[in-house]
Amino acid sequence: MYLLWILGIFFHMAAADGEQIYGELCSIDQHCINHLICDKGRCTTPYPPRPRNCAKIGFVYKDKNGEVVQSPWDLDRNRRDIQCPPFCGHQNNLVYGPICVLNERGCARSEECTLYGRCGFNGTECAPTPEGCAASDVCRDEGWCQYGKNYCQLNEVGCASSQQCKTLGYCGLGEDLTSGNPLVGGGKDKYSTRCVVTPKGCAFSERCLKKGICGYKAAREATCEGSQLKCYYPAMCVAGPPSPESYRND
Repeated sequence: MYLLWILGIFFHMAAADGEQIYGELCSIDQHCINHLICDKGRCTTPYPPRPRNCAKIGFVYKDKNGEVVQSPWDLDRNRRDIQCPPFCGHQNNLVYGPICVLNERGCARSEECTLYGRCGFNGTECAPTPEGCAASDVCRDEGWCQYGKNYCQLNEVGCASSQQCKTLGYCGLGEDLTSGNPLVGGGKDKYSTRCVVTPKGCAFSERCLKKGICGYKAAREATCEGSQLKCYYPAMCVAGPPSPESYRND
């Protein structure tokens, strides 16, 4: 009976796979959370990184099998590899033991900084900064140049100086329909601030120069394609000469 009880405890622990944190009792690696291993009856860190390891640009933290350890904190997003940048800090974590973590230096050198302006560190995550937003790829390409607490935001200057203004005519800032159909009703329509086409934007765009799409057509109601229902169409650049509005001096 005692042997059966021991076996029952063992199989119960095996079923509770991956629940034991750093320093807790274990029998096999599978009992330990995330990348931890079972060593001498305790969950521990394989090849624990030191502060100087984490701080080294290009350092990649790997498990005992040589696989890159992924961030255990990224539960609601694609899990990032623990490497510097952005995980250039070091912490003796209560759950995971010694591990590389995000810090200000890592965020400032990260891909998130380059792409989205998230170059600062708020104590938990990489966060936007005014300078980061202004220098980001999303500012240059799409006009997201203004600092916001959680993400860079669109502004008039950003839209007017963006790549999509230059190429496609999206040079103004306005509210655009992002889902729903205002002609159907029901109050489920959603509008969001977007860079929108303007008469001047269409007339001076690269698409006008190369393809003759220089005219401007305002937002309108029209018959839906393939049916007799009415649909809402946002403003757009159209083939033809520049619209009269493009000659106005605002």
